[in-house]
Amino acid sequence: SSEECINTSNMIAYGLLNLGIRKNDKICIISHNRPEWSLVDMGINKIGAINSPIYPNITRQEYKYIINDCGAKVIFIGSSEIHNQIKGLETEIECLKHIFCFDEIKDVNNWSSVVNSGETNSQKELMLNIQKTISQNDLFTLIYTSGTTGNPKGVMLSHNNLLSQVKVLENLIDIGIKDRAISFLPLCHVFERVVEYFYMYKGVSIY
Repeated sequence: SSEECINTSNMIAYGLLNLGIRKNDKICIISHNRPEWSLVDMGINKIGAINSPIYPNITRQEYKYIINDCGAKVIFIGSSEIHNQIKGLETEIECLKHIFCFDEIKDVNNWSSVVNSGETNSQKELMLNIQKTISQNDLFTLIYTSGTTGNPKGVMLSHNNLLSQVKVLENLIDIGIKDRAISFLPLCHVFERVVEYFYMYKGVSIY
């Protein structure tokens, strides 16, 4: 439900604050589309941190480059297959402090521990104070694209970059709370991310 989505993303925000994450800190999500992707994304957004999503099918060296280049302190991964690609990077990348997985993997912290931390130690006041400092021109997300040459390039997008697209679509696509939508393009791509925010804004159920 919408209420569950809001509450869970709040707990994630509090849990991230308990880890010491603050406004403008970078967090990577490496996963195929799933509800946890969107919930963590919203939790990141709520404390002014920067989601720098990564495709779940690139090489270990590319993961290492992007995580190090953006300075990510935390990464969320989807599965054991992805973990096999990034295992040990926390010892190779100085900025990386925590790895959490959506699936249950032995000896790997589960994303639920972040939610549980938020439930145990609410940081609502700190979250709201941070939100008061966020402007529409602040960096919202950092998306790495392969570009044409060399290493991937980080594309900087502001809150207004994404919200302006949602507002443009508002009266162009006639959908609402009685409608359902299928999310199938990768959420690490800005197109699907904007479309999902639009669905949320319009109250559309996402499958």
